[in-house]
Amino acid sequence: MRSPPGLGLLAALAQLSCSGPTDATPVSVHGSWVYSETLYSSSDRQTCAMSGTLAFVQQGSNIGGTYLRNVRCSSPSLAAANRGESGPLGGGRVEDKAVRFEIGGCRYQGVLSTVRDFRRLSGTVLCTGIGAGGVQLGASGAWQADELAPAGSAP
Repeated sequence: MRSPPGLGLLAALAQLSCSGPTDATPVSVHGSWVYSETLYSSSDRQTCAMSGTLAFVQQGSNIGGTYLRNVRCSSPSLAAANRGESGPLGGGRVEDKAVRFEIGGCRYQGVLSTVRDFRRLSGTVLCTGIGAGGVQLGASGAWQADELAPAGSAP
């Protein structure tokens, strides 16, 4: 019995799609990025707005580095409070254009995109326990970072 035309091609495509991930080279996020984030904790109705810099150091797919930021938190029961923070970035990894790292008890996930002439990382953040910035259990939000000195730019 003869197979319908194109069935062999479909079988080959199906096999390729099921063969697992490719060894894609991760993009570089090495360098300084200007960043901001907003977190909200429903348990204590606290909102925190943060801004500062992320300095990534990258070796292959692994990233680490440091952060420096200003934090402003407020809630209905507390007056707004400002403070500065700095420290290490941990648990970082880049896979293709996806990035993830940790600051304190907060896990950041995002993707790299190009916006006009600069590169931007953006994504979500989830904090468990009492995370960086004193944000309480279950805080979540969004973050973004713009590359401070784009790769290949003139000094």
